[in-house]
Amino acid sequence: MFTQLTTPIKCGGAPQKIMYLADDHFRKSDARSKSHVIFATPGSVIFGVEPFKTELERIVKKKEIEIKTFYAITKIDGAKKEAHFKQVAPGENQCVIMEDNKLSEREGEQGTVIIPFEMLHLAPPQSAPDFIKNSPFSNDAGWMDVDINSLQSNKYKNVFGLGDVAALPTAKTGAAIRK
Repeated sequence: MFTQLTTPIKCGGAPQKIMYLADDHFRKSDARSKSHVIFATPGSVIFGVEPFKTELERIVKKKEIEIKTFYAITKIDGAKKEAHFKQVAPGENQCVIMEDNKLSEREGEQGTVIIPFEMLHLAPPQSAPDFIKNSPFSNDAGWMDVDINSLQSNKYKNVFGLGDVAALPTAKTGAAIRK
């Protein structure tokens, strides 16, 4: 199972990249025929940027990867090897436990869904480094407070911020920078 938190993430593709590499390894070692690869995302789609979205949808279908949209992880029970999720979009996926239930999903407390796992990869929460987060350079969210057009600090005119630390209205990826 591969998933991510609902907190900001520098690269939306990070939780998926390891999933595709693991799927390839499972296939080469003959473990894939005995496994289910699951990608549980709090988002509504596999990836939000075209043309990547369409291509990734084709790839996960071809690779038979289970996609669980609107699944926000709330708890990991390592001893029981269970991941607990809540639905993050009201009115969506009300019937999340399918008839064949090949993933052995079950309903938990307060409408959560519990999925057992043998292996879990969780992309960690991401933030600016503490020396920025706890400095006068940061905004309320902990990112460097910059003008989105010039990258100049909104507080200190002789300071500029760029890269992952800057509070910009875009993903923190090479693809976003290129656009």
